[in-house]
Amino acid sequence: MTTIETVSIEDVYPLEDEYGNQYLSRDYSTKENKAYVKELARSMAAKGVPDEPVVLVRDGGIYRIKAGNSRVMAMRELGTKRFEAVIDEDDTPQSLVEAAIRTNTKKKYEAVEESRFVQQLALLAPDEYVGDVAGMEPAKVARIRKARAVVDDAAEDMSLLRLIAIGEFADDPEAVKELANCTEKEFERIADRLRRNREVAEKRSEMEAALAARGIEVTDCVPAGLSYILPVCSPEDIPDDLPCDAVARSSYGCQYGIYGTIAEEVDPEEEARRAELDARKALWDATSDAREAWLAGHVEEPMPALWELTDESPYNYAVDRFVEEHGISLPKGPADAINALFEGNERPIDRWSGELRTDRCRSFLAFADILRGLGYEPPQEEEELCRIVKEHLESEGDDQ
Repeated sequence: MTTIETVSIEDVYPLEDEYGNQYLSRDYSTKENKAYVKELARSMAAKGVPDEPVVLVRDGGIYRIKAGNSRVMAMRELGTKRFEAVIDEDDTPQSLVEAAIRTNTKKKYEAVEESRFVQQLALLAPDEYVGDVAGMEPAKVARIRKARAVVDDAAEDMSLLRLIAIGEFADDPEAVKELANCTEKEFERIADRLRRNREVAEKRSEMEAALAARGIEVTDCVPAGLSYILPVCSPEDIPDDLPCDAVARSSYGCQYGIYGTIAEEVDPEEEARRAELDARKALWDATSDAREAWLAGHVEEPMPALWELTDESPYNYAVDRFVEEHGISLPKGPADAINALFEGNERPIDRWSGELRTDRCRSFLAFADILRGLGYEPPQEEEELCRIVKEHLESEGDDQ
């Protein structure tokens, strides 16, 4: 049941928990929220009260704000003493938190504010309910709960996306520490790297299990007399006709080199060279995959540094012809960023021989620097490939 009453502004307070913490009001110390309240007060100056009434709940001899914290702040700024409000007699803390989250569709909260509201609702309701109110999958709410359990009160100052990332790595103390101690701007980059490392670790575990099932030992030191046969990057790559004494040595990422006794005579230098070339190819594959995956997650962001790498007309022939016929001008944006990846992501290693191509090595390093400047964090394989490329350029007398 609701009623309309005239109340004294001195009797109106934000909702508080049992410790006196205000948890359904914005952080009015921020520049954005201060400006919002001032603009609200300016719009209410003529009447001194808002057009949309504040909704309150009774709490003994005072009132708690269900909806309208900013309006009450604006009225205080105007010096309003009394105002008419809607009094909701049938409300609960859970419905108050839900109302705060739904208010997010009217005036977007700051990321940390929104996160606090969702966390508070999660203390009162199950994952499915919280997910329905907040517009997210219940599985992500579950991750938020896990994150709160491992970072405790620090969760109050973290965005939902950051908590979801922490929850994803809740069983890895080092990853949690890294994500919890970074800034909001850094956590996505760190989470991307942690995901890549986890994926590599999972693939390595899968590879070593497949090798063990075939009776192939993984070793750091290849026994004397065994020759390099081929590289393998997935269980499907392991051939059926390997020598009975075959062993595997880890190369980079998910690649393993297979060694064993072979009938024909092998030149040790040529064998070492072939193993090195195969390893380089694996480094490039991991580098290219990591760059493309990063861009896929950031393509909507303004990235003029990438746009500058594209031609004046970065689109393919069919698109060029279509826009010309219809007089359409396509804006700079995601298409340019994707095109820049394919134009700038030159392969420094010959596809077939594995030899380094000096003409492409310089552009490879330059593109790596551009991506780092945009927040991309290269995987270990790319760092190793950059080192190899730099050494090659130095040996060629190139100081770049």
